[in-house]
Amino acid sequence: MIVKMNFIDKLIFEYLTGRLNSSLNDSRDLLKEYFGSMIYKNSVSKFLPDFPEPEYTKDSYYYPCGTPVVLMKQEGYAELVRSETSIPLLFKNHLIEPYYFLLNKIY
Repeated sequence: MIVKMNFIDKLIFEYLTGRLNSSLNDSRDLLKEYFGSMIYKNSVSKFLPDFPEPEYTKDSYYYPCGTPVVLMKQEGYAELVRSETSIPLLFKNHLIEPYYFLLNKIY
């Protein structure tokens, strides 16, 4: 598809792609600095002084995240989601009330 583009479209495409890659690389470097080096210096090295600082990869195929909390559908959930009418059905399960309802039912 890129080969078939005219010259101006290719220039615009390469410019936008370059800006996007630059932003991704900048964010990757910030993640590496804050979630890698700073955490190692401020936490890991204090509790595990013999543990060497690992080499960090130069990719962004992962992102640090917390422990997932799985909220399976419970009895009464369908009625709760169906009761709200102004929001499309697809997004109703992402409101605060369904999360609160499931957390109280499960935990």
